[in-house]
Order: sequence, then C-alpha cells, then structure tokens
Amino acid sequence: MSVAQQLREHGYRLTPQRRVVCDTLDAAQGHLTAEELHERSSAVVADLSLASVYRTLTLLDQLALARQVRFADGRAHWEPAHDHDEFHLVCRSCEAVTHHPADLVTTVRDHLLHDHGFDSQRVELVVTGLCADCRNDSPRTSRVLG
Repeated sequence: MSVAQQLREHGYRLTPQRRVVCDTLDAAQGHLTAEELHERSSAVVADLSLASVYRTLTLLDQLALARQVRFADGRAHWEPAHDHDEFHLVCRSCEAVTHHPADLVTTVRDHLLHDHGFDSQRVELVVTGLCADCRNDSPRTSRVLG
C-alpha cells in the first residue's frame, strides 16, 4: 500500500501537495532529503513550498509512514517506513547508499534485551566506508582519504 493510501487510512486529507510528496517518496530509488523531495515534487505541483514538504514529512514520521535516517553528512534523508530491520552502507566517495536487511540487527536487539534489559524500539545502523567500485578506483580513493 502506498504512503498516500496509508495517510488517507489514518484519516488525513490527501491534498495535492501531500499526494505529490508521498508519491515522490514512494517512487524514490533511495533516500531523499527534504530539499530533493521538494525539487522532484515541484516539477509536478509548481506552487509546492519547502515548508509543505517539511510539514508532510513531519506528519508521515509521526504516523510511522516514513523513516528519517541521518548519514555522515548530518542531513536527514527520508524513505517510506518498513517493518524490517536493516542497516545502511554509505560510500564516502560516491555517496551511494545500499540497504541490507540483516540478521545482525536482530542479534544486536537480542543482545541489548538479554544482556542489558534494554528493549530497543528502533535500531539504525549506518556503516560508512568505500564501496567496492570506489575502493578499486585509486584516484578517487586517494582524493577521499588523502
């Protein structure tokens, strides 16, 4: 079910601005900042303000329909919410982000609960490094690391 349909099921009006932000988020092939969502959505709804994008993202976050992730750049990146644990691999050079649903996150949750009595609500694991392509690209690697 799309984010827009879920928003409607929660009893919220689906304004043209909300619809385009939801549709853009659903269609994204990765994580988008609010500014990127605004840029892509403005191509469809010309009078869409950045403030409307932020208000929509705040609502989606409150309703657990979108997830915010912070990578090494410190900015919030958004994706549709999902119920599986995952970790993100972020390349410092090309900035590619890949999702990896992982048993590792389940292991971390179990460790926290059984060894520390801590019931984690959300585990956000972000691993920063160099992807295989950038590791093999010596000039770019030396630029990033040097």
